Amino acid sequence: MNKTLLKEKRRLQTIIDQNMDDAESGSISARMCVVSAQSDLDRIAQSEIRELLAISALPLEMEALSF
Repeated sequence: MNKTLLKEKRRLQTIIDQNMDDAESGSISARMCVVSAQSDLDRIAQSEIRELLAISALPLEMEALSF
């Protein structure tokens, strides 16, 4: 994992951590921040999985993976 990607993952996790209490208390804007950051983290994770599978030369059948 490159440094830029690691920094981005940390930044997104910080956004989640800083907004979670307010989101759980009902703040719509905090919920939007948490959902957006989590969505971005999920996309990064999916990309990392695809990259690992491509490197390992395992067959990639997206229908079998539940993202």
